[in-house]
Amino acid sequence: FFSLAGLFFLGILSLALFCHQMALHLLRRFVPHANPNVSLELGHGVGHRVTRSFACFSFVEKRRMVFCLGGASNNNYGRSFSIRSFSDETINSDRVEEVRAVSHARLQGRKVFYKSTSFGPVLSDTFKDLPKDNNPISSGVDGSESGVKLSTPSLPLDSSKSYAVHLDGYPLRTPARRPLLLPTETLAAAIAHEWSYQKDYIEPTYMPLTTLASTAVDQIHGSGEAAAVANCLGYFRGDTVCYYAPEIERGLRRRQEAEWEKVHSWAEVHLGPLDVRRGISLGALNHPAATLEKAERELESLSFWELTVVQSLSQETKSLLLPLALLKGAVTVEEAINASRVEEEVQIENWGCVEGGHDMDRLNIGVGCKAGKAFLDFLKA
Repeated sequence: FFSLAGLFFLGILSLALFCHQMALHLLRRFVPHANPNVSLELGHGVGHRVTRSFACFSFVEKRRMVFCLGGASNNNYGRSFSIRSFSDETINSDRVEEVRAVSHARLQGRKVFYKSTSFGPVLSDTFKDLPKDNNPISSGVDGSESGVKLSTPSLPLDSSKSYAVHLDGYPLRTPARRPLLLPTETLAAAIAHEWSYQKDYIEPTYMPLTTLASTAVDQIHGSGEAAAVANCLGYFRGDTVCYYAPEIERGLRRRQEAEWEKVHSWAEVHLGPLDVRRGISLGALNHPAATLEKAERELESLSFWELTVVQSLSQETKSLLLPLALLKGAVTVEEAINASRVEEEVQIENWGCVEGGHDMDRLNIGVGCKAGKAFLDFLKA
């Protein structure tokens, strides 16, 4: 009995090894090289995110089924993760364009209904006797009427010192039907240009300045400022530029030290000593109480316009130090973008760029940071 059982076991083992070798042979035949088509995103509760890629094999059958094999080596940590898979370039390009067109259409808002855009100082009767439906950005991109039934609250600024954008002579409102009063003529001109740039449909993704201004008026001004400060401090407790790679990853470590030197030098002078982690580390940062207090006072001293930009950039860069350093002129916008993308850029250099993944991340953070910097500049103009 034991002899038969042993022979049966050896037969099963031999069959499994044969199937394994055949699978490897087929992979090597159809996929001569590795493609980084799967990325792993790691992050913890306060928003810190580090991206790593799988070194994986992938090939597409006639039915375009994608198979990915591989492993990842990650030196950072996370309480949650998500994996995004991408098919390779053998997928039909017409189908890719079709998917892009559908996605683009879904992001579009309502049709462009106005013929002219203008801007100018707010007059005493600017927001009086307006039609109830005069709110081009109250309807969401899904066609809902998100702000129609909301009442118009008091003006967030001194209207005698504010500027408004007009569509066919009617002043622009926010999604919550608040008057969009802007503090400088330059900012009003820039937002008016965003609206004049629209073609057939109103596309919110092409109007980052309008988005920031509406967010400032609807969500941050007044009761929302304390929540925005707390949100920004949350990113400070998990700041991207305070987590260094271990010494074994020498290339990444040197890049981090070079890109983050200016930010740390500014922070140590204006905020105080920082809790910096080197190597594998778990948990949030434990900055000294005095440093946290200075950071909180710095945020509370900002206008609600500036606070809106800092919060937006903190969400983009997963850092509070980078937006504050950018606001104070310690780094340029390009340096801030590069500092926030060190790990992913090193990954791209090692494994290649994932189309539809890494390139979109570059675009999103570039638009977000440059729009934020432009918004800050227009506030001073």
